[in-house]
This record gives sequence, C-alpha cells and structure tokens, in this order.
Amino acid sequence: MIRYTVAKDGSGDFTSVQAAIDALPEGNREGAELFIREGEYRERVVIHRPNVRLVGQSRQGTVIVHAAWARQLNPDGAPRTTFLSFALLAAAPDITVENLTVCNDAGDGRRVGQAVAVYAAGDRGVWRNCDFIACQDTLFCGPVMQNVLDDIAPYACDAERVPSVCDCPPTHSRQYFENCLIRGDVDFIFGPYRCWFEGCTLFMNARGGWYTAANTAEGQPWGLVFHRCRLTGECEPGMGFLGRPWRAFARTLFIGCDMDERVSPMGFTDWDEIRVVTDRLGEWGTTGARADQTSRHPMQKRLTEEEARAVTVRTVLSGWEPVQGEKHESVEVCGMEGVNAFIESFLEGYQPYKRYWNYEDGCVLKGCADLYRAAGDERCRAYVLDYLARFVEPDGTIPNYQMDGYSIDSINCGKVLFFALDETGDERYRRAADFHARRLEGHPRCACGNFWHKEIYPDQIWLDGLYMAQPFRAEYDARFGGGRDAADIAGQFKNVRKYLYVPEKGLYVHACDMARKQPWADPETGKSPNFWLRSMGWYLMALIDCLELMDRQLYEHWRALRDLFVEAIDGIARWRDPETGLYFQVIDRAEVEGNYIETSGSAMVLYAMLKGVRLGLLDGEKYLRDARRAFETLTALKLRRGADGLWHLNDICKVAGLGPGEKRDGSVAYYLSEPRVADDAKGVGPWMMALAEYRRSEP
Repeated sequence: MIRYTVAKDGSGDFTSVQAAIDALPEGNREGAELFIREGEYRERVVIHRPNVRLVGQSRQGTVIVHAAWARQLNPDGAPRTTFLSFALLAAAPDITVENLTVCNDAGDGRRVGQAVAVYAAGDRGVWRNCDFIACQDTLFCGPVMQNVLDDIAPYACDAERVPSVCDCPPTHSRQYFENCLIRGDVDFIFGPYRCWFEGCTLFMNARGGWYTAANTAEGQPWGLVFHRCRLTGECEPGMGFLGRPWRAFARTLFIGCDMDERVSPMGFTDWDEIRVVTDRLGEWGTTGARADQTSRHPMQKRLTEEEARAVTVRTVLSGWEPVQGEKHESVEVCGMEGVNAFIESFLEGYQPYKRYWNYEDGCVLKGCADLYRAAGDERCRAYVLDYLARFVEPDGTIPNYQMDGYSIDSINCGKVLFFALDETGDERYRRAADFHARRLEGHPRCACGNFWHKEIYPDQIWLDGLYMAQPFRAEYDARFGGGRDAADIAGQFKNVRKYLYVPEKGLYVHACDMARKQPWADPETGKSPNFWLRSMGWYLMALIDCLELMDRQLYEHWRALRDLFVEAIDGIARWRDPETGLYFQVIDRAEVEGNYIETSGSAMVLYAMLKGVRLGLLDGEKYLRDARRAFETLTALKLRRGADGLWHLNDICKVAGLGPGEKRDGSVAYYLSEPRVADDAKGVGPWMMALAEYRRSEP
C-alpha cells in the first residue's frame, strides 16, 4: 500500500491532490491511500489511477474546489458543455473518497449553466461522509465520452465509454454513497449508472428544481436508489421535486426517506410529452411532512413493503456490496414504520428484567417517558403508568425493592416516579420518591465522598453509578430539596474527573478502586485498565440529565457540570468511527480483532450529544448534523428484521463489570468476551432516549 500525505503548507509529501495522484504508478496494483490535510485545494482533480482512497482530515475542513461551467468558452470559442465542467472526475475503478468536500463554485446555473462538482465514472466507486456542493447538475454518475477523454489527456481513463450519454446503452458501473450531503438545484443528481445512496442528505438550493434526473437505459433494471435519505433545502415549500426522467426509461426509487415541506407533494414530474413519469419511478415508507402520497403524480409507483424489501444493495449493485462487516439486506426497509413496529412489539413482549425493582427496567421506562414528552406517544405513557401501578403500592411502598446489598443501581427506576406524579397527581409516587431519597441518605460512601457502587464492591466508584443515582438526586433536590444537594452532586462528578479521567485519551476508565485492593485496579491510581463504551455512555447521560434538572441559578455547581460535559463530549468525539459516526465496545482499540460497533453505548453518546445541542450546551454547527446522521446509521445497521418477522435491536453488550475478586479483569479481551445480544433493556432504553432527542431535533 502506497501512502502519501497532501498538505497545503508543505508539511506533507505533496501540496496538491493532483500531484499526489500523478505520482502513483500505472495500474497501481498495490493500492494507495492519500491523506489530505485541512485546507482549500483550488484545483481540478482527475483520479486516473485505480485502487485509490482519498481521505480528508475533516469533512468541512478539507475542500477540493474548482470553478468551471457549461457556458464557459474553450480556446476555440466553443462552450465547455456540462461534462467538461467537473471539479473532480473519478475515471478509474475502485476509487474511495471519504471525509472531504468537493465544490464547484462557478455560481448560479441561470448565469453559468451546468457546473458539475463530481463526475463519478469508474466502476465500484465508494463515497462516504462527503459534501458535494454546486448549483445545477452537482453529481453526475455515468460513463465518459470522447470530448472528456480529449479534455483530460494525457491522463488515461479506465471507465465505461459511450458515444453519447444522452442515448447510452445499458451500463454496468456502480456507485455507492453513504452519509453524504449533496447540494444543488436543477437535476442535481443525474446519470445512467446504478447507484445506492445510504443515509444521505439531498439539499435543494433556494432556486428550487428537481433532486434527480435519471438516464437509465432500456432493459437496465436499476438506476438511482435512495435509502433512508433526507430531502430538505432552502427553497420555497413545494419547490423541490423528487425528479424527472431525463430519458424514457429512467429508474429512481426513494425507500424509507424523510422528506420535509420543501419537497413537492406531487413527487416526480414529466420532462416533456415523451419523457414522462412511469412506474419505474417510485417510493415507499416516506416519513416527514411529505409522508402522505395521495397527491403524487398518478403514474409513479407506490411500492409495497414486499417490493421494497427486495430492493437491496446487493441486488441494485449487481452482487457488489461495498459495506464491510455489515449486511444491508435485513435492514433495507427499516424506516420509521420499522422503528414504530419495533417499539410496539418490544413493549408488548417485554417482561420485568429481574424479579425485583431494577435499573434495566428503569432504562426502558425512562425511554418511554422521553418518547412521550418528545412526540406524544400515548402507548409509551401508558406503559410507564401501568408498570408503576403494578409495583408501587398506594402507600408508596415498593414490595419488591431489594433492601439488602446497598446497590446504587436500585435508584435508577425511581427516576420515572416524577413523571408518574406529574401525569397522575397520585401522591403514592411522591412517597415512593421520598423512600428513594432516604435510601441514598444512608448509602455507604468512599472516603472522598462518592457513593460506593454496591456492598459487594466496597470503596469503588463506577461510572455506571453516577447515572443510576445522580439524575434522581438532581430532580428530587430541584423539586423538594431547595438545592441543598447541588454541591454534593457536583462534587461527586468532580471526584470522578479527578480519579477516573485520562487526559491524553480524553476518556474515563470504567471504575476506580479507592482502596487499591482489587486485582483489576492499578496499584498506584486504583484505575481500571480500559475504556468501556457503555460506562462512558452512562457518565455522559448522567451529566446531561443533571444539567437539565439542576437549577441554573446554582451557577457554580451547574457550571462545573457543564464544563465536565463539554470536555467529555469533545474527548469521546475523537474516537468515533469515521465511516459510521458510531463507537466501539472498547473505545480506543478499534484495530483489535473482535472489537465491534456497540449499540447501547453508541446510543447513549448520541443521546447526550443531541440533548446537549438542544439545551444549548454544545455547538449545533459542530455536532447536530453528525449526531443525527450517526443515529440514523445506528438504526439502519442495528435494527433488523429477524426470522420471526419482527424487528430486533442487535449488537448490545449483555453485561460487563469488574470483579469481584479475580472475576472480570477489565482487559480488552474480557470486554470483547461478553455476549452480544438483541433487545436487551440496557440497549433499547438508551436507543429510545436517543430517538426522542432525534425527534426533538427535527427542524
């Protein structure tokens, strides 16, 4: 593998992207990776070598920009035309482009005509986490013609070639786009290739126009397929049309996509009397402002669920599936209908996790309460109230509360007592909350003042314990305590920063043994040895929930929590997987065999990020879009239909802990040895919480 670094300031191997590509050997059998540091690279780029991966240092910070346009005149006085106006041309197979922006800044198409940002011509092109910015004709996916070959000479071209793109024969080349922003106006995604768009955002400029213009050949079964994408923009409502057929056999499908009011209720439109809408253009499972399809063009296709399920990456891309490690077939139609079906079937089948009052049930109940507050989901409200009515007696006692063992976990289920009190006015829930507060008053503490995790884990601070108890304390104190516990709540978080934080990683270890006795503990610091994702998730959720509940007039304590939260979010964001935006079971060891994208911890981090933006604690420009996309990706990858016909949330770590004694040593191997399960409450509950914040963040 050849590796080059491109840097504008001269600190890399090359100062221009094209120079690095030109330096690659012909054929490039070894493959090459070009890392492009932040900067604006004002150049036209032709990727004329195969097996090349371009990776930007940051998505918005690494920008390839070029101004060319169709009405621009060549030296001979003839206009350049559409296909010579590109900023970047991928003219070879097996090209991957990730984490950067490609922009054609020629300007408004009404003045300059077409101006292409990306011309994707080579087979098996992969584009992830990219922004494509232009106006008219932003992204073209199709073969090259002789005038393009002449224009890029002396560069070779290893892509499909045709005499004319307008009436080209069936094509075999394929393109895959994931988590990309594609911005333009008139027909800004167009061409004859087979293309799959996964979790992308299609943004219509103020001018308005058509999102797509497929040019699929007669006899070719697939064209442009958009799966779980978002269609939005800045045009007037109704001025963004799904597409129009560039040629008579155009094939375009939207499956499980979210469409806001910028999208026209009509959907697709005819181009002219010959190029008209047919049943090769269609949609299924649309959500958002344009979910109602009754006003669509009468000839467009309304797919059935069975038809939609048959539309898979492998089918559309003729056996090629570029996503490594995750299969798409089982998640193809997991749009909002799948999400709602999963919540319904999960709650119908859920049984209390343990025979006694437990934190796992508390996670599900909190998720239900959040979804009700966010979206008015009555079944979630009913579930919480029915559950509590069964387990909390009229006098406020909880017969199945585990009185021995001093487990901090037992407090977690008490958080929804406040919800029930507000919804019903029943004083039993106030009395039950008082009982939980008394339990905490007598809970054992370490010498530093923090609660023990459990009686079997004496003198140990676990990140989990902060989430189990502190948000309950914060709400109880805000409602009934007058702020007297705020200093102690903030103090316990500050102690965790003191004893569990590792600055060079920006992360917190799972736990600390203040007595320095446990086999897993560092003999000098007491820290456990690794960074377990769900423990960081518990910590972040504890912080953001306390910040929401604590009176901001207690500014010294509230500010201390805010500073810890922002620092922790910035720290963990460094470790997100660049392809999915999600997180690994052992956060900082993605390279270890067997490490995996874990569902519960990823959901917790995204919940904290989305809520942090909503509360004004995090920069929305920095975090909101990526967090929303990551949640969409998490749901697409992990929520799958099983053989029983039901949806299931997968890849949840069943359990992990430390000790007691020689058990569970905190090693990387240990965390990766714990079972991965589906539909565990510790994953479903936080996923529901993240879904609630996702819904609240919708524009």
